[in-house]
Amino acid sequence: VKLPNGEELNEKAKTFIQQRDFTSAVPVLKQAANLGSAESQYNLAICLFEGLGITKDEKQANEWLLKSAQQNYANAQFKLAY
Repeated sequence: VKLPNGEELNEKAKTFIQQRDFTSAVPVLKQAANLGSAESQYNLAICLFEGLGITKDEKQANEWLLKSAQQNYANAQFKLAY
């Protein structure tokens, strides 16, 4: 059995996000973020900042944003700088 990688999970999460199904997106984002997907780390941070499908948690959101930015994900770098 092949386990999904961060990028595959990220694509799945983006599908949920496009459908505005944040409750389904968040667990997948967490999995992908923990596997090192910079885009998922960023999207999880946004969900945490906005309380989308998860309880608002700015401290945790900033931690994920920083991890994403450290991987040179431009959106995360911009949001941190902002």
